[in-house]
Amino acid sequence: NKTRTVWVYRVKKWTQVDSTEVLPGDLMSLTRIKPHYAKDEKDSKKRMPIEDESGDVVPADILLLRGSTVVNEASLTGESVPQMKEGIQELVDGETLSMKTTHKSHVVYAGTKLLQCKGLVEDEKTYASIPPAPDDGALTFILRTGFSSAQGKLVRMIEGSQEKVKGHERETGLLLLLLFFFAVASASYVLHHGLQNDKRSQYELLLHCILIITSVIPPELPMQMALAVNNSLMTLMKLQIFCTEPFRVPIAGKLNSCLFDKTGTLTTDELVAVGVCEPAALAKTVTDGNDNSLLTAMSKIDGEAALVLAGCHSLVFIEGETTGDPLESASLKSMRWMLSPTNGAVIPGPDTEKKKGGKPINLKSEGSVSEIEILTRHHFSSKLQRMSCVVRSIN
Repeated sequence: NKTRTVWVYRVKKWTQVDSTEVLPGDLMSLTRIKPHYAKDEKDSKKRMPIEDESGDVVPADILLLRGSTVVNEASLTGESVPQMKEGIQELVDGETLSMKTTHKSHVVYAGTKLLQCKGLVEDEKTYASIPPAPDDGALTFILRTGFSSAQGKLVRMIEGSQEKVKGHERETGLLLLLLFFFAVASASYVLHHGLQNDKRSQYELLLHCILIITSVIPPELPMQMALAVNNSLMTLMKLQIFCTEPFRVPIAGKLNSCLFDKTGTLTTDELVAVGVCEPAALAKTVTDGNDNSLLTAMSKIDGEAALVLAGCHSLVFIEGETTGDPLESASLKSMRWMLSPTNGAVIPGPDTEKKKGGKPINLKSEGSVSEIEILTRHHFSSKLQRMSCVVRSIN
């Protein structure tokens, strides 16, 4: 990635340094510089992003202390769904940082792209002893840099294999077994006819049989197998294909078909929300075998179910588009609600020529709710199998 200038907090003051000079333990201000666009010569309306500026690329593995970001981790995980990262609160005494499990939602990895970055939030008193950065970026703590970062480990894996380059052991064993069979047959033939000649020395005869068996297996066979794999790797590199596990190249030579199960390759990521099964419908008995009769249409749901779908999600409004989990986006769209372009709150959508707009949510405790602001998100935990949000009704 191309380097850029960042602000770091050293010796109780903010100074500007190059992104290659940041060290683990530094406090850095993270900002997003929008990529510039160039006009296409053939199509004047089409904008072509200049990708080499790296203003929206994270320079190191960092821990988010204050602020929030939305990042695209497709370069590391292959998952195109944007991930939301929020500032971590102070750790409890004796608690250790766990980058892969507990505190995963607070760690931003090097090489990932920033889609949104917010700095100091109003009335936020976390880490108040550290003054805001001159660029009003998000306060972060540098964890790993260079080849020690997540992106660096991936590059090291590509450039230097962790396994020895060798051919497939099963095929090599079968070849050696075949050669050994011919060697034993040849040595047996020489020994049988040599013993019939009384003038021949038995010592020389036994020595010839041993030489036949040992010379059949070439000592340069492992080198030849490694050269064959290296030749395959060089051919793949010319095609811009990099192999992280060279010892699998002989196995890949047997493949005649490849199947991918990732969503979006063989399937589509466009989901359709049909309806919600409310608690009152569970008491009904289905007689005709049609389970859809228990569902309430998405445009007609109300009460707590509508509040959960509209207020508990990880969708964000970035550069004129709603991005996030396709399932959450489909549910909100089917309810005919949307994210407000001004403040990011959830509001009913306007009427169109074909469809009516969304309707306010009626709650017994709050009355009519027509605008929902998400204050805090507790992101989905696979261990707890749930996600929760703290929301506020703006009426």
